[in-house]
Amino acid sequence: MSFPGSDTRTAAPQLAAATLMAAPNTKFRAPRVRKGLVDRPALLERALAMSLEQRLTLVCAPAGFGKSTLLAQLVAQHAAHNRAVVETTWLSIDEDDNDANRLFKALLGALQGVALEWDISADALAAQVDGMGPGTRSSVTALVNTLCSYQGERLIVLVDDLHRIDD
Repeated sequence: MSFPGSDTRTAAPQLAAATLMAAPNTKFRAPRVRKGLVDRPALLERALAMSLEQRLTLVCAPAGFGKSTLLAQLVAQHAAHNRAVVETTWLSIDEDDNDANRLFKALLGALQGVALEWDISADALAAQVDGMGPGTRSSVTALVNTLCSYQGERLIVLVDDLHRIDD
């Protein structure tokens, strides 16, 4: 796939369903912001500012306190007001992702819509992942290099429910 103004930037080839373990599309999409939510403008403004200024922002609170809602509002705000400079991608973690191999493949899936230069296809990276061996380390290195190829101003990777990872 070609992108205007660049011959070298390509989107990652689509991963086969088996590679992603048939993950539902909702795993890679922010939930809809529902009407009637408690308005928290100061918190949202702080989250917006941090997402533009910091390399890593951690939203931590007990269950039911609105972390996912805040992140979904953040995505919506960036889409409405900062689309030209901010690209977001979403990954919802579930219990099955408490496996390094599956988590890596899920992250590859979340990055499918992002214009990155993939020296090694996402399918090939996913196929190399097996435990903590040299193939996995090579895949992680290749993914880091791929992320460094991002030419936009700001890429935000939102990982929801990270607390489900404990291994």
